[in-house]
Amino acid sequence: MNTLISASEILAIKHLKIMRFILSSNGSWPGEVLGEKTPIILKCYRFYIPLQALGLLIAQVCYLVKYFKVLNIFSMGHMYITTFITVLICIRGITVCLKKYRDISRQFLMAFHLIHFRHKSDYHEKIYGIVDKVSYYFTIYLLFITLCAASLFNGLPVYNNYKMGAFTGEKRENITLEFSVYYYLYPGFNAEDYFIVCTIYNFYLSLTTAICICFLDLYLSIMIFQIIGHIQILKNNIENITKPRTVTGKTNRIDDTEPSYSMPFSAEENDAIHTKLVDIVHHHRLIVNFTDDISNFFGPVLASYNLFHLVSGCLLLFECSRGGDALARYGPLTVILFGQLMQISIIFEIVGYMSEKLIYAVYCTPWESMNISNQRSVCILLHRVQTPIQVTAMGMTPVGVQSMAAIIKTSLSYFAFLRSMDN
Repeated sequence: MNTLISASEILAIKHLKIMRFILSSNGSWPGEVLGEKTPIILKCYRFYIPLQALGLLIAQVCYLVKYFKVLNIFSMGHMYITTFITVLICIRGITVCLKKYRDISRQFLMAFHLIHFRHKSDYHEKIYGIVDKVSYYFTIYLLFITLCAASLFNGLPVYNNYKMGAFTGEKRENITLEFSVYYYLYPGFNAEDYFIVCTIYNFYLSLTTAICICFLDLYLSIMIFQIIGHIQILKNNIENITKPRTVTGKTNRIDDTEPSYSMPFSAEENDAIHTKLVDIVHHHRLIVNFTDDISNFFGPVLASYNLFHLVSGCLLLFECSRGGDALARYGPLTVILFGQLMQISIIFEIVGYMSEKLIYAVYCTPWESMNISNQRSVCILLHRVQTPIQVTAMGMTPVGVQSMAAIIKTSLSYFAFLRSMDN
């Protein structure tokens, strides 16, 4: 690892610069690990977010209890969606407050990131450039669709209220106002009495939701991109182990072929191969340990996220089925949430797919020309790579395409059931 990489060089990376700006707004950016001074107000705000989410969750449950008998099926679906999102915010908010979050961020930014390895060879530099470019464009894409979804989810209720004359200053007795989030704060509370304040607060909640959910997923995705880059470099290192010299035997009189034979490596070559094998084993251990740390820490987050999609996916599709304004309001949110599920699942699936290629790469090493010591090292390496590198949800379910397909299939089944009930 290159110990000369400074925090300022890490923060100069374009996609990390964008993430730092956004995550710092709610104290989620782990600036302490880079030697940055986090303002006291942001440290306090970091702990305030899960408490706020917990209070909002209670207020939403109170609203459901109070108006359960008068809400129609679509309004009930909206309430369930926003309530489940609040639960997700609460879990994410607690996650960034934990010391383990900063420990993993320190390991990622100060030791595991490919910027610390780019000096090793031209191939390291090439992979670093590819991963950096993919991470940057992925960040821009997610930023754009997140802002669009948050704006439409809040903007359409405001626009509908404007059309009904909510901003004219006249009495609103005969107008039913719309809100993006509904809650019951205290006995006798009516959001329509605080229309402007509640509307502004709901915009704030949507931005907080975007940061807590979408951009923390982005941060995790950036880590996975780095893992994929490391696996590709490791695969290249295995494939480029020194090849043995070959000698040609006597010509076969039957088919005129000249058989070739691999010569054993010399003592100097075996020493060089031993050094390379040790580096490969250490590199593989680095990747596995970091992946395990991500699985252990983010496992509950990923499990709750899958459960959220399992429950809310069918409700979002059900709301979109109303068409018109509902489609414009819930459509972008549905696209971004299902898109997030697909993106994370596919990215995590690539990790397992790439790690399986390591098995074939080790099989193809010229182990038969090595000395006994190096053959044992290859055997140990082969044993290690047999276990695929995977990120799991709470150490049980691998996060990948299969789990994604099961969630989408279940969501579609429940959506069809809800449609039949509505009809």
